[in-house]
Amino acid sequence: YFTANNDSQGVELWETDGTPEGTVLTQDINQTTSGSNPRNFTNIGDILYFVADNDVNGTELWQVNSSTGVATVLDINVGSNSSSPNNLTNVNGILYFTANDGINGTELWKIDQTTGTPTIIDIRTGSNSSSPSNLINVNGTLYFTANDGINGTELWKIDQTTGTPTVIDVRSGSSSSSPSNLRNINGILYFTASTSETGQELWKLDPTDDLAVLISDIRPGNNGSSPSNLMNSGGTIYFIADNGTNGSELFRIDPTTGTPVLLDIRIGSNSSSPNRLIDVDGTLYFKANDGVTGNQLWKIDPTTGNPVQLVVPDLYNNDAQYLDNFTNVESQLYFRNSFYNNDFSIYRPLYTIDATTGNPVTIAGVSSVESLTNIDGVLYFSGQGTNTGQELWKIDPTTDSPVVIDIVSGSGSSSPQNFTS
Repeated sequence: YFTANNDSQGVELWETDGTPEGTVLTQDINQTTSGSNPRNFTNIGDILYFVADNDVNGTELWQVNSSTGVATVLDINVGSNSSSPNNLTNVNGILYFTANDGINGTELWKIDQTTGTPTIIDIRTGSNSSSPSNLINVNGTLYFTANDGINGTELWKIDQTTGTPTVIDVRSGSSSSSPSNLRNINGILYFTASTSETGQELWKLDPTDDLAVLISDIRPGNNGSSPSNLMNSGGTIYFIADNGTNGSELFRIDPTTGTPVLLDIRIGSNSSSPNRLIDVDGTLYFKANDGVTGNQLWKIDPTTGNPVQLVVPDLYNNDAQYLDNFTNVESQLYFRNSFYNNDFSIYRPLYTIDATTGNPVTIAGVSSVESLTNIDGVLYFSGQGTNTGQELWKIDPTTDSPVVIDIVSGSGSSSPQNFTS
């Protein structure tokens, strides 16, 4: 499933089996030409949940059963007003999400498995919102952040047995620890949170008792190191933080001691500002600036554990600042770059890592690449060929040859996005 615009119905829900004849409009949800703009796709069993606006019910939750192919609305804020569903999350076959029914504020909801109807989990009673966010599934338990009006913005969980919400109060009292960066790594919940003593630092939950444990005060004092981009690669936890001395740099958790170790790419107090971290078959790839060669592609050598810079071809001014859309397909890394040509058109080539040399190479035949997505071991994306507009493409990693699925023939564009299976 994905979204596309065929120039007559606006942005709507489409589906493909990977062949031109099997690429069809699923349903014209919004009968106007503006389209329903489906998004936030979440698959549970044979039901695809998503958010859309049919110009009648407002922005609401929708579902399409793959056996019937019919999309139906679950109208939470009844009438033309929007409930604006968000944070769609699958936990043991139950869809959890946030929405506003116009009475209780923005709260946590779930789809009842028996009736298929939306049910509210009202954390902050009354019309005020608890504003749940950061929903994540860890070992079949839903964790999230919310503000019940008593404890501030804190970590919460849904009890698997009773289905009731329980607060995990990192910063006791009415002040907020403001948890963020929630990550499930090897079945343990890692997150960042702030206390008056440490500032924003890295924490984890002890899985035996759900007590919050500070991993390390990386930046001593109450300023905080502001960890972010937590990533598991080859069994090692990596993240970005600022210890107050070396700038924003890459860290890893020593698997033996459990303590953070600095990987200082830009020596001194200036930041290398690592970003776009992705694990590909046990190798961590990312972008960083060492202060000498500018923004470049890097990886962690799995043998030595040291950062290694890679040479990306066809860069504008040898700058990899705009590398993004990093996607792992069958242990193969794909990504794109963005820069302006001399005629001010945007050039977005597609890259992969050569399996023999380990170096980045350009994939010819397609440009203006967007929305790289792995679906069942095949790379789908939006791109432009020599004789096509912005259309649907796919690549089998065994061949690395791009194939177009042309929805709007000729130079017209369907501008497909939001691919999901």
